[in-house]
Amino acid sequence: MPNQNYPRHIKIPDHLVSAMGELLQKAEPTGIDHGRIELCAWLFLVAKNRPEGELLRGRRVPIPNYFLAGNMHGISEPDKHPEEVSRRYAAGRKASQRVLASAKGALTQFEKVFRDNLEALPFSVIDQAQELLSAFTEFLVCADPGVDHLKRTRAKTKQELDLYSLNTLALVWWRYYLCSPDEQYWRDMYELAKVWELTSAASQLSFTRFVVALTEGKDYIPMPPRFSGTEEIGP
Repeated sequence: MPNQNYPRHIKIPDHLVSAMGELLQKAEPTGIDHGRIELCAWLFLVAKNRPEGELLRGRRVPIPNYFLAGNMHGISEPDKHPEEVSRRYAAGRKASQRVLASAKGALTQFEKVFRDNLEALPFSVIDQAQELLSAFTEFLVCADPGVDHLKRTRAKTKQELDLYSLNTLALVWWRYYLCSPDEQYWRDMYELAKVWELTSAASQLSFTRFVVALTEGKDYIPMPPRFSGTEEIGP
């Protein structure tokens, strides 16, 4: 669940004050809530100052997670009922995959018809269609079964590991703290990513899909900083 209780005042060490000021100045014309701008700038700076070796991502769960898989289907004490968990979890993944495939097909068809008729559509229809596209994209994320929590996997070797870039890690953290059903969060993220040159996406929809894809199929990402009142960025 995204954390929306972000701090309203963040202490910045002296060696990052200048960089923080530049980010805030660039973002000021957007009119976005100052607290939100400050949070995103802070997370961006934390990502940029994070040791590259900590940005590893990939499959890192060595044993089946019956607890998580069972909870997804409302099974009490799932660790004591591995066979029931396995049966329902497998059925749920197949059902989700069918729904996801159907939804992707419907979205592709709708997008094509929408683009082909865009110039002739009333503004009210365009606005509603764009909201629907955004909601549909979020639904695809929800419907995607993602990583198989019951599949036995091994940790990747050093040669197999891949990395988040500093920019994409910042976007993942933004989504963690700001994402909600409210379309405003995606608009704000897109506007800030543009003014701080973190994205070259031509549209908010393309940006949303890119950010969502950053965590698809991943069972581990570097954790964002945790807040407890007024925070100080380090080191």
